Amino acid sequence: MAHGRHDVLPRLRPLLQVVILAVVASLAQDGLAHARYVLKRLRARFPDLPLVAACWSPPDDRDEACTALLGAGASEVATTLSETRDRILQYRRVRAEPAPPRAA
Repeated sequence: MAHGRHDVLPRLRPLLQVVILAVVASLAQDGLAHARYVLKRLRARFPDLPLVAACWSPPDDRDEACTALLGAGASEVATTLSETRDRILQYRRVRAEPAPPRAA
């Protein structure tokens, strides 16, 4: 059964009761709008949940895309797979502490 792009959050809601962070990936400029949408919805529903945005856009678009993801509610942005992994591990180590403040 195929689901539309906007069906993601309702399907995840039961899982979000036990998660320690969420990672939203944007692979290219055409995925940026949807990643921003998901970040805004997650931030509105779970204001204290750490949201890591994996911004794997081409170098020419990366700064603008990362800024947009932060503006949409990401706690922080990672620009490589390795950096994304490090962010995930960071939250795993400090799972009992609150999320760091969002970047301005």
